[in-house]
Amino acid sequence: MNTFCIPIKVTDEDALYDPFYPTGLSFSGELVAYLEDYIMDRKPGEGIMIELQAEQEPDIERFRNTYDKYIEKLIRRNKKEIHFSDFRAFASLILGAIFIMIGYTFADRFDTVTAEVISAVGSFAMWAAIALFIETIPTLRYKDRVLKCFSKAEIRYRILGEK
Repeated sequence: MNTFCIPIKVTDEDALYDPFYPTGLSFSGELVAYLEDYIMDRKPGEGIMIELQAEQEPDIERFRNTYDKYIEKLIRRNKKEIHFSDFRAFASLILGAIFIMIGYTFADRFDTVTAEVISAVGSFAMWAAIALFIETIPTLRYKDRVLKCFSKAEIRYRILGEK
């Protein structure tokens, strides 16, 4: 298995953390953006290693706790998005089927234009559901697998100047 290394150069360890977060267990915005770039570019099967490059030994335990909470938050947020997308897809599918059935069942009771509009609305709802099933939901599930790989990342440090 390939291992991908994410280097993080640290001159001041406090710069890694958000100074406004009460417990100090939240990453700075710059580090979050940096990690998110790496998260989205990796494959699910790759091993991940985060290497803190510092002038003095960093508090690895604090970094690990913050990292675990950060990845857990991303996984939770992604799960909510998956559930919401699943709900939207099924709701669009059901509403689309209902509108199409109403359009065809009551076509003789409505004028032609009304029946066609009702059927078209149902078709658009069905296409929206299909787009969610084909594009959005697989992407979110892929992101979930990638985030789970990141949750198992190895974290180590290297003192700058040492080999």
